[in-house]
Amino acid sequence: MRVVVVLEKAALAGIVHPACKDLDTPLLAARGYSSATLFYEIAKERICPALEAGQDVVVLHLGDHDPSGLDMTRDLRDRLSLYARQGVDVWRVALNMDQVAAFQPPPNPAKESDKRFDAYRREYGDQCWELDALPPEELARLTREAIEEHIDWPQRGDSTAVIEERQASLRKLVAAWEGEA
Repeated sequence: MRVVVVLEKAALAGIVHPACKDLDTPLLAARGYSSATLFYEIAKERICPALEAGQDVVVLHLGDHDPSGLDMTRDLRDRLSLYARQGVDVWRVALNMDQVAAFQPPPNPAKESDKRFDAYRREYGDQCWELDALPPEELARLTREAIEEHIDWPQRGDSTAVIEERQASLRKLVAAWEGEA
């Protein structure tokens, strides 16, 4: 399984980066809606190679709970699927209403000027919530747990063993080479 994390707010990258790094998971820190070029590059560089290698791919999305933030999850799914030329699973990790209920971040008025406002208001009311209002430790925990949920641990263990064997072989080669120098 190949996991990719997409974060709506680049300012929060430092909070989720440690989990991504520890679990060898690419992180894309966007600023709102991303460009077509960026989505194309993600599909070409991260998603398509994994799919061609027979891996399943899941994209984890973290964004605001507002009209545009919720739509970004749909947009991410649609555009990555288009560029990958097959459906791409996109899971919304945060911010969801259950997290709003649990952590009670301060609300903001949803922007009436957003073309998605009317649909949002019908479902959620006229308040919205910012992802960065979650406590940083909770955002980090949610990210780590979502990544770990999708890792194929037996396969990862096999891969780690192969990497460690190759590293040991390389160390022996370097030691032998340095001994000859």
